[in-house]
Amino acid sequence: MFSFSNKEFKCALLNKYYIHCLRFPGLWLSDRKLAHLRETIERITLSELGALPEYGVYLPSRDPYKNRIVTLVYEKDENKPVAFAAMVHCHVKVRVRIHPVVHLGLVIKSKSSLRRNLLFLIYYYPLIYIFILRGCLSFWITSVSMEPSIIGAIADNFRDVYPHYLGITQANGMKLSIARAFVSDYGHEFGIGPKAVLDQNRFVIKDSCRGPSEVLSTSYKKSAKYRDPRCNTYCKDTIDYEQGDELLQIGRLNLNSILVGSVHKLKADWKRKHHKCMT
Repeated sequence: MFSFSNKEFKCALLNKYYIHCLRFPGLWLSDRKLAHLRETIERITLSELGALPEYGVYLPSRDPYKNRIVTLVYEKDENKPVAFAAMVHCHVKVRVRIHPVVHLGLVIKSKSSLRRNLLFLIYYYPLIYIFILRGCLSFWITSVSMEPSIIGAIADNFRDVYPHYLGITQANGMKLSIARAFVSDYGHEFGIGPKAVLDQNRFVIKDSCRGPSEVLSTSYKKSAKYRDPRCNTYCKDTIDYEQGDELLQIGRLNLNSILVGSVHKLKADWKRKHHKCMT
């Protein structure tokens, strides 16, 4: 299964899943199909969270779908949706220049059905899709999260990500300018609270989950941990989970990061297959 256009693409994966990515569906889907898409997103979310956030794709409007890239992951055998992501395409103004920024946005997955390769399945394929549509030109990416599993994966799979849990990157003037503009102009896109403030030294958004996205808030103990324990320690020491803080990360996606990510994915697949053959 494979289809590709400037509106959507579908791709069967080597395991038991396939993905369907829709680019700006609010601009072209019919009312009936858009309603079905929203219902699918709500069903996945309710099954995992028990409640719905109050921003973005959950709003009863076509507008949030006009600048989002929505990706659904299905189980092949049952054609059952088990995960989705809603990335936001932003035009962040820094001085007189507009910078295209793709905010990696919200991810909800079924804990029982989809456990491995979350970022590669739900983020990486759509990002490659956007990269191709942009003529293979690099672009900025952002991520806002309190989950160590997400924070570590962003740091290790994209180029020049700040903050990095190992402290190996710097917050230059451009990143700081994008961070300020992104939070002030697009904070509503990821549901930050009314009292949210960007800590420009740590790139922590204080009180981020005290508003429309509060249902997504978690404790450090319940958060999904990363494979590198240094990332987990960094998150525990940097993020105030009780206050509802989240970490803002900014990086770049280019051909090199795509190749590195693809190599990592191939290695992981080989190790799993090799392990199964040995057991």
